[in-house]
Amino acid sequence: MVDKRVPELRFEGFDGDWEQRKLGDLGSVAMNKRIFKDQTSDNGEVPFFKIGTFGSYPDAFISRELFEEYKSKYPYPEVGDILISASGSIGRTVVYQGEDEYFQDSNIVWLKHNGRLDNKFLQQFYSIVNWQGIEGSTIKRLYNKNILDTNIRVPTLDEQNKLGAFFEQLDDTIALHQQKLDQLKRLKQGLLQILFGNKEPVPKVRFAGFDEEWEQRKFKELSTKQGKKNSQGLDFPAYSVSNKVGLIAQTDQFDGSRLDDLEKTSYKFVEPKEFAYNPARINVGSIAFNNLNKKVIVSSLYVVVKMSDDLDNEFILQYIKSPIFIKEVRRNTEGSVREYLFYENFANIKVPYTKSIEEQRLIGMFFKQLDNTINLHQTKLEKLKQLKQAFLQSMFI
Repeated sequence: MVDKRVPELRFEGFDGDWEQRKLGDLGSVAMNKRIFKDQTSDNGEVPFFKIGTFGSYPDAFISRELFEEYKSKYPYPEVGDILISASGSIGRTVVYQGEDEYFQDSNIVWLKHNGRLDNKFLQQFYSIVNWQGIEGSTIKRLYNKNILDTNIRVPTLDEQNKLGAFFEQLDDTIALHQQKLDQLKRLKQGLLQILFGNKEPVPKVRFAGFDEEWEQRKFKELSTKQGKKNSQGLDFPAYSVSNKVGLIAQTDQFDGSRLDDLEKTSYKFVEPKEFAYNPARINVGSIAFNNLNKKVIVSSLYVVVKMSDDLDNEFILQYIKSPIFIKEVRRNTEGSVREYLFYENFANIKVPYTKSIEEQRLIGMFFKQLDNTINLHQTKLEKLKQLKQAFLQSMFI
């Protein structure tokens, strides 16, 4: 294995080898003083973070008096220090921002390095680190020795600062895109709730020009069960249902040898504009509309449904993939160990329904466009994350 001493990609003006050190050469592991259960309360003045609430919201607190005493007498992080989870999901990090808060000893630690490392550089190193002594181990604990014996390649502090600032800016961009994506998802869920979760005959929000009252109709009034079997074993393309992409070709899921063994005579046909779903997975929204403009086949386990011409397919697909529908599913599923939604149960679920097919189309089109926007932001976010990983691989050793 080649001993790399310089990164593949480097900022202009920096040269020379990066030093091979151990974290223990550059600092020591620090942690807060132990807090006992009888010193905590469910509410109080100073948050106390345990490993289960690390990076989230506290469920325990300590008194101001105890906090001030322990903060003055025992180790306490400085602003910018990188806190590390040492148990459970080991290696998770949180940057200490200077708030009054306390952390569970031994489970949440940090490297006290007295400025020999740039914390922003160190945070990025932690995201790609291979902790010493735990490769292949089933131990869910990061001991002080594992941290201190871990190797790190370090450049000068100036180069560390440059790298840390670069990745901080990239992380901020990723966080901004994540916030935008989350906002769009919340917007969609809120609008779905307003339209489909409202039991009133008139939605609070609707497109201009429509004033008819909505009805609550059962699917048995608006759909019929389909799914003729491919009894002759005709060579139609076999598909499955994915929650993320809808109908997906089994050739994109399985290797060829597995597909050769499939007995397709029991498969069911799904005609264009029909729906298919797995009755064992409907709680996660695994239902798909055949918009492929061709007949396909799916496993005999699937339920195939044709909706009435009184329903716009995109309108009903948006309802079926909404949390409101999933709640209805849970009221109608059978099975003590695993819940199944057979067609007979599906048929009894009520759907908020407007007789105006034009209003349905506008609603379906609106949510489809919103989905496209969400998917676009999701793709941008994934590309940014991939870009960061590529930079980490080429700018760190």
